[in-house]
Amino acid sequence: MIFRNLKFLVRSIRSKKLYFILNLAGLTAGITAFVLIALWINTEISYDKFQYNTERTYRVEYKLYEEEILETYSAAAVPVIGPIMKNMYPEVEEYTRFKRLVAVAKNEDRYFKEQNMFYAESSFFTLFNFPLAIGQITSEILAVNKAVITESAAKRYFGNENPVGKSITINGKTKYFVSAVAKDLPSKSHLKFDILLSYENLINEVPYFNDGWFGEKFYTYVKLTPEADYKKVEAKIPGIVEEHLGDFMKQALFLAEFKLKPILDIHLYSNLQNELEVNGNAKTVSYMGIIAFLVLIIAFVNYINLSTSNSLDRSTEVGVRKVLGALKNHLFGQFISESFFVNAFALLLSLGLIFITLPAFRGLTGSPIEIPWLIFPVGILLLYFCSSIITGIIPAAFLAKITPSLVLKGKRGTLSLGMIRFRNGLIVFQFAISVILIVCTIFIGKQISFLQKQNLGLNIDQMLVVEGPKSTDNTFSSQNDAFRSELIKNSFIKQMSVATNVPGEEVTYQPVYGKLIKGVNTEKKIRMIGIDSHFKQTYELHLLAGRNFDKNFQEKINEVIINKEAVKYLGFESAEQAIGQHLSGGQNGEATIIGVFNNYHQKSLREVPCPLMFSNRPFNNYYSIKIDDDKASEVISMIENTWNAQYPGNPLNYFFLDEYFNNQYRSDIKFGNLFMLFSVLAIFIACLGLLGLSSYSTSQRSKEIGVHKVNGAKIYEVLLLLNKDFLKWVAIAIVIATPVAWFTMNKWLENFAYKTTLSWWIFALAGVLALGIALLTVSWQSWRAATRNPVEALRYE
Repeated sequence: MIFRNLKFLVRSIRSKKLYFILNLAGLTAGITAFVLIALWINTEISYDKFQYNTERTYRVEYKLYEEEILETYSAAAVPVIGPIMKNMYPEVEEYTRFKRLVAVAKNEDRYFKEQNMFYAESSFFTLFNFPLAIGQITSEILAVNKAVITESAAKRYFGNENPVGKSITINGKTKYFVSAVAKDLPSKSHLKFDILLSYENLINEVPYFNDGWFGEKFYTYVKLTPEADYKKVEAKIPGIVEEHLGDFMKQALFLAEFKLKPILDIHLYSNLQNELEVNGNAKTVSYMGIIAFLVLIIAFVNYINLSTSNSLDRSTEVGVRKVLGALKNHLFGQFISESFFVNAFALLLSLGLIFITLPAFRGLTGSPIEIPWLIFPVGILLLYFCSSIITGIIPAAFLAKITPSLVLKGKRGTLSLGMIRFRNGLIVFQFAISVILIVCTIFIGKQISFLQKQNLGLNIDQMLVVEGPKSTDNTFSSQNDAFRSELIKNSFIKQMSVATNVPGEEVTYQPVYGKLIKGVNTEKKIRMIGIDSHFKQTYELHLLAGRNFDKNFQEKINEVIINKEAVKYLGFESAEQAIGQHLSGGQNGEATIIGVFNNYHQKSLREVPCPLMFSNRPFNNYYSIKIDDDKASEVISMIENTWNAQYPGNPLNYFFLDEYFNNQYRSDIKFGNLFMLFSVLAIFIACLGLLGLSSYSTSQRSKEIGVHKVNGAKIYEVLLLLNKDFLKWVAIAIVIATPVAWFTMNKWLENFAYKTTLSWWIFALAGVLALGIALLTVSWQSWRAATRNPVEALRYE
């Protein structure tokens, strides 16, 4: 039976090569796109699943309300919350906490500026599943002056030597001895580290970091007992907050809250302050899942449309086989088996394309996509079975119903009115989806371009940023002056400034300041950036009122500048009124406002400008250097030489600020690129079907075309005759797609504080593109038919 059906299929392919190629190409493209997106989605939803007891592990998050307004929602909490939860609640089986440190680590002549370094407790390795390559997990693994490094870090600092027992020096002053080497971390982890240092060292240096209730810089994770309900545990936390901070919160008019986030929800459902890394987005995953299914369905629609049209040419075969005794179920089985054979070919081609294109797809998405070999074969088989059934059942049912007596009398099968409407509906569906994808692609590109071209309130063009060395003493002022004096001599350097933060970076330092009102506590958190007196000129900031900092900052360390947003945040009516006002709070107990900058965007335009305060204590985190862009290579070479002379033993790291700032839109750009890729693919698949249908329609109407031409019809009239129905269905698809695309993009825009408009020309352009592509697709067949000699079609009439 199987071999006989295969023989019928081969015979059909030989007689209808074009239909087979179009069907195969459409299915292959659809299956390939679906599987690639499915692999990406599987990666996104698999983050942290390698951890122990994921259903019992939670991150403690911190919320701070100032006068009932949420001011802080942080992925990191305060130091004391972990220990106090462990002591107070029997449901908390284990906890761990760690604090990020960016510093220069050194071993002999090898030194690197480490970004993924943490002070951590020994319980880190009992709560998380990060296996060791060398060493044993004990309660002393991160005791005083001990460190754990990854295999990659061990290779950087110690080469092929066993690093256990050897030391690394942090910021040139503290030695830590390696107690163990952890295996390199899985790529699907929201928590990544290269070096872990003893948390006990941090406590010894600052005891407050063990039991303090303020300063949300401490990442805290808890593991609950198997029977515990995390919502009930979370509901208990306000009780201990009230017990320790109740009176103070009432006096200061603030409220502190703590929330528990399941570890498996962090990657897709968390976008808070102080995130360990840029997380994924559940909405993006949902959108891409919808696109995957739509592209696959378009491929199925193609197969069904082409198969039902092609089935009319097989009506004689069906009629003869029925006369010879073939039952309806036999014919139904034959055509279903043909679908299985074609889908098998398509699946094999798709698997080859998937393995070839997967590296490029990883680069496009920026995701560590892996093939889950345990479930991948099962998923592929399930996809194959569903694809074969869906694409085979409708054509098979139609062919099996053909009446043999009519066929043998010389009457060809014709599509019923219902089947014609169904086929036309499928054409409309295909192109409606294509138009929606085109609109979304154009609009996403327009929104990203809008964000990147907006006035940020400062100038970041031609700005080279050098990461400063980590200061270990109070000599940063003289170091900065010497470094600046040497660089500014170069004529290719226009301006230079030093600051604790640069635009595009989250400002995590948030001291409390408030308006001086007798008997009232007005202090609230505000983000603070340390800058020098050159910051204003370097970034071309506009001063609304007051003055800039003096060059000698050491004389007036209690002077601050605020931005326009901070004026109303701190309770002043205008920038002019704020000048000279005294604020309570901060490290020195009081500060005086000497100037007000206009607002600028410290972060992306997803957010409105936040209140900012600037102190004249820049340290040397970043050197912002305005350069002549044409001489960039020469400037960098000169900076490198000056750096090595000024800061020996410190690595030189630099980046261009415009690229760094626009990296905030990286996920949106990748999302737009994916949309564009699969939009093109969807249109390609739809056009394959349209090409097949136009070819079939043209062949069916060859005699009609011949009659029209004999009676004097012009070529353009024949083209209009053949194309008008297809273009009508595409036009209907555009009308249907427009409101759907409008609604979809409005929902997507909700993620942005600043947004472009959904201009009418986007929908018009998408419609013109869809009509133009459809017209080009069908016109090729129509032109051939319109230019043929009519005698060939009427020869046997």
